[in-house]
Amino acid sequence: MSEVIYDVAIVGGGLAGINAALRFSEEGKSVLLIEAADRLGGKLRTDADEDGFVYDHGFQVVFPTYEEIPTDFWKMLGTVPKFSKGAVIAGKGLIDQTHPFQSLMTTGSVFDLIRLLKLNFVSKWSADDHLDTTARAILTQSRFSSKFIDTFFEPFLGGIFLDRSLDFSAVQFLKVWRYLHPQGACLLPQGIQQLPDYLSQQLSKRSSVRIQKDSKVDLIETADGFVQVRSESGSYQSRSVIWAAGYSSSIDLAVPVATYPSQGFKSSECLYFASNRPLVNSKHIVLNPTHGALVNQIAPLTNVSPSYAPPGKHLICATILGTQNAGDDELSKSVIADIQQMGYCEPLEFRRRYTVHQAQLAQEPYFWKSTPPIATHLPGVFLAGEITTSSSINDALKSGRLAAEAALTYLKNK
Repeated sequence: MSEVIYDVAIVGGGLAGINAALRFSEEGKSVLLIEAADRLGGKLRTDADEDGFVYDHGFQVVFPTYEEIPTDFWKMLGTVPKFSKGAVIAGKGLIDQTHPFQSLMTTGSVFDLIRLLKLNFVSKWSADDHLDTTARAILTQSRFSSKFIDTFFEPFLGGIFLDRSLDFSAVQFLKVWRYLHPQGACLLPQGIQQLPDYLSQQLSKRSSVRIQKDSKVDLIETADGFVQVRSESGSYQSRSVIWAAGYSSSIDLAVPVATYPSQGFKSSECLYFASNRPLVNSKHIVLNPTHGALVNQIAPLTNVSPSYAPPGKHLICATILGTQNAGDDELSKSVIADIQQMGYCEPLEFRRRYTVHQAQLAQEPYFWKSTPPIATHLPGVFLAGEITTSSSINDALKSGRLAAEAALTYLKNK
């Protein structure tokens, strides 16, 4: 066992764990951050191949309105490449959710546009509103036409929540809409991993922080006022622990908390294709309004950020909701056929496929009432991550900060 006694041992080096470590180190406390993988960043991961293409593990965007992302990160980036607001509905026209009357569409009506404008104000309701329902219910209550819901909201929100049924929480829907509305969505020029890499670099500058990678934790237990953390790299003692490694069967062994609700997860497939010319002529995400189609949306990445491909090449990603059993060759051909059905016939070269099995929580109405509390029944052991909040970059960061502040308060009062 290590002779060093840390103020906090943080299990999990995703956004929640990194942010918890940053918050603890700001107070001059000693931190041990233990990560099972060979890198920090959790779900936010980017690959680059020898040809110069950049691939995120699943289509990922960031909202500049996220208040938990440090201001210095945006200053470091400078000008951030953004998707155009709204979306193109394949074969139906353009919907601009921020300025509805600038939309050019052949679906819905002028009344749908008026209601879309109203929704931008409705979304300012508190995300803590305890009168939850489904997103579909609130859209229906807002008197959007069924045609507009089917062709715009189903693929648009389906791409965000990985669920075209619209049976997810209306509270969460309005919360996300509030973040999306003012400035839209942006790509990080070096891929989504640029965010955790930046935060990790800030963490590495803190002399009070030790980072242990390639080390899975299999036991946490309390004794004599301390918490023992046993991992593949050894056993450590700390005054407090933050579990930020997500929910899995191992959590019951490592942190024997009372009961974790089984919320379930949504999955997705993301396929990347290269071309010699742009597939589409704008910076809009392209939605597929066809019910039962394989592809939910297409994102023209290099239209937004040319750094995602080598000079003279273009890169798109096509998102499928759920997972597929087909092999890469069969699935890529089916995706190309779907894209052609949407009206885009540029020759495409299949590059990569990513299957994300736990892309985000299944955020049903009132899901936030059953999320586990930050404090566990074990003295000095706290939880962070999407299991305590919701599935978003902002809430992952927030959960880490809140867990750190709870642990700091515990140490202060100990």
